[in-house]
Amino acid sequence: MAAGATISSGVSILYYLYEVAEAIDLRNVERLLKAEPSRPRKTPSYIQFQNPPLVAAGDAMQWRGRAYECRVKFYDYGVVSVTLRAPFSGSWADLIALSNEVMSNSDLEAAVGAAIERRLDSIRPALIKPFTHRMTEDYAIFGVYKEHRRLSGLDLAAQHGAEIAQVLRGESARLSTQETAEAMSNPMSYYPDDLLITSWNGAFIFDDPEGLEATAEILEYANSQLLEYRYYDNLLSQELSAVYDEMERVRSALALFRSYRYRRTARRLNALFLDISELTEKSDNSLKFFGDLFASRVYRHAAQRLGLPEWRTLLDRKLQSAAATYHSLIDEVSAFRMEFMEAAILVLILLELVLSLFHVTA
Repeated sequence: MAAGATISSGVSILYYLYEVAEAIDLRNVERLLKAEPSRPRKTPSYIQFQNPPLVAAGDAMQWRGRAYECRVKFYDYGVVSVTLRAPFSGSWADLIALSNEVMSNSDLEAAVGAAIERRLDSIRPALIKPFTHRMTEDYAIFGVYKEHRRLSGLDLAAQHGAEIAQVLRGESARLSTQETAEAMSNPMSYYPDDLLITSWNGAFIFDDPEGLEATAEILEYANSQLLEYRYYDNLLSQELSAVYDEMERVRSALALFRSYRYRRTARRLNALFLDISELTEKSDNSLKFFGDLFASRVYRHAAQRLGLPEWRTLLDRKLQSAAATYHSLIDEVSAFRMEFMEAAILVLILLELVLSLFHVTA
């Protein structure tokens, strides 16, 4: 594949992920769809889901003259992923134009959003505590399949690094040397003739179809985790802000009323803490890698690019704040109870003294 050569065979894969519910009952989804959904295609044995997601075919979509195969994947931790897939062949300029056309395209996102709403209507009973506001995440993968004549991944990066950088950024104009270097930094390969370059919003893969599919599935899962972290971080921020406002409002209220409100707030905060801890743990442990260190490296590399460690750290800090606030509320409620008991004992003692005085007088 020399400079100026065309791409004879490749694929574009567009992911649109939605946080739709606290959890999804996959068995119920299977029943409601009235057909056995297919499993993820060509999933290698070393990629094992604790509770494998269900996959159903979606309606094919035409976009700007290109036919996309549609697939809908349901994860048990509340995420639905819509995949648009289309074969690609053409020049590198054509691939750049394609990435510029589909990445962060609000019209395409709206069309996919309308399609997923229709699909969710058919499986609504399987959604456990569905969300009214749905957070979304999108990711694009552009793959070039290996050809018969061997070309190393490093050679491909050297010859077409500028074009690959444009594809990853969705830019039609040529990027600066510095931006190209940043986009092409930290390439990965297992064999000499494959290549993976990831970014925060997309990836470029040079591999055979089976290897490309396995890598794409890992990237899809990493994006589902990112969506989980973003959603629950936002939820925690809103709840903590509401709790702080409520504490400020009732601070000047009577102690008995304040204690009641604090107990109610503490129960709500503790329930939220437990729910988010359980659900994020479920997401984190959903996928395991067995006997393939490279697949694990791909996941860690993608996680770094997507900022998963930072999001997880931020979420953990807010969970710690929620726990600390809960204990503070419980401590204040306990202090009020002690004060109330002391006051009640004092009143009983005084009452007993008064009654004894009346008895002596009588």
